[in-house]
Amino acid sequence: MPMKTLYERYKAKCVSILNQSLDWNNARLPNNTFDLQLAKFYEEIDEAIEADTYQRQIEELADVLISIGGMARFNEDLAKYMFDEFIMCLDKYIFMDIVDYAEQKIQILYERDYTDGYHHKEAIH
Repeated sequence: MPMKTLYERYKAKCVSILNQSLDWNNARLPNNTFDLQLAKFYEEIDEAIEADTYQRQIEELADVLISIGGMARFNEDLAKYMFDEFIMCLDKYIFMDIVDYAEQKIQILYERDYTDGYHHKEAIH
């Protein structure tokens, strides 16, 4: 059996993250709406643009990816379009860093409290 290429592994990881994002959105944001999700997407894009370090930019772009997965809850065709537009402008190495961080971030999201249904309070460790 041939070994999967790096591209195939990251493609699979990305699909998994998008699905996990959708599951998380349904489970942890029961009062979420299309408008709130779209606002979150744009908020994360703004935060990525304003990031002052590479690591911070990766973290915010991972949040963009996660927000796209959440958008599939409300409009799958729009989520696919958003994803295509998002990855079209990314270097492959940046994409891999985003996917790696998003994979970690999903776990962090489950630890947070979303009392207002949209913004989180940081988990206390």
